[in-house]
Amino acid sequence: MAEQSNAQRTVRNTNWLFLGNLCFVTAVSFWMGRSGIALSGEINLIVSQLLFWIPIVVYLAVTRTNPLRLIPFRKISVSTALMVILFAILLIPVTAWINLVSMLFVENTVIEIDQQMTGNTLVLNLALMAVLPAISEECMVRGVYFQQYKSGGILKAAVISGAVFGFMHLNFNQFSYALVLGMVFALLVEATGSIFSSVIAHFTFNAQSVVTLWIQNHIFASAGEATLEQVTRADLIEMLMGYTTFACIMGVLAFGVFLWIVHHCGSEDHMKQIFLKRQSADGKKVKMVTPAFAAGAVFAVGIMILMERIV
Repeated sequence: MAEQSNAQRTVRNTNWLFLGNLCFVTAVSFWMGRSGIALSGEINLIVSQLLFWIPIVVYLAVTRTNPLRLIPFRKISVSTALMVILFAILLIPVTAWINLVSMLFVENTVIEIDQQMTGNTLVLNLALMAVLPAISEECMVRGVYFQQYKSGGILKAAVISGAVFGFMHLNFNQFSYALVLGMVFALLVEATGSIFSSVIAHFTFNAQSVVTLWIQNHIFASAGEATLEQVTRADLIEMLMGYTTFACIMGVLAFGVFLWIVHHCGSEDHMKQIFLKRQSADGKKVKMVTPAFAAGAVFAVGIMILMERIV
């Protein structure tokens, strides 16, 4: 009973961290806007990561949690890393399909970020848009949030940490595919036993986007092709109709590679237990959605709606 109480307390505290994190980042961003503090695209990417880390560092200090023990910084083999890269590449069409679906209803927010970074070198953009988020966000979400939520059950922890990852982007467009990737990355960490696997996968996703943008701007700049920002709803529907089959095939192949990773890492029994055992370590069910999490979700959705109206 004491173990269940501790697990519930950990989940409840983590949900308070989620709510506090959103409120802190939003409050500071609002204050900076009202104060007329304008940051360049490069500095804004760095500051946004730092803002999310401040409440987490405070949480770790107050709860006396050692991040080096909490986050699974275990080495992975080169072969596993290559499998993870292949897995991420195969998933890119799936997330692109989800992105296209979301664009039927909301604006593509990534376009604006990309436009702010077009004048930078490829190396700088890779550092700011691929390396930094991959390390920071994975240690933050799959490291702190997911590991804390695991006290209530691994599968449920993957789902709720995926939701946290989606909500932290504070826009509907990125939420759509960040939610899915968040759950997938959590299971990838469990399959490999290391946070490095999700860092590599996250980097692969973002690096592909950065490199694609660089190629468009430096090699095909004179082609004058239409950007996604100029695509009509009818164009999106047509693109989806032609892209769905391809995305499904890539998704199936990605699932196959994931099973390959599981077998390669010898985690078959562990992964089976994740889907069979949906409660906490002591066999007791833990309530994952507490009032704090519900408040955080409502708050995040409210901000998303507000941002969509502003855009």
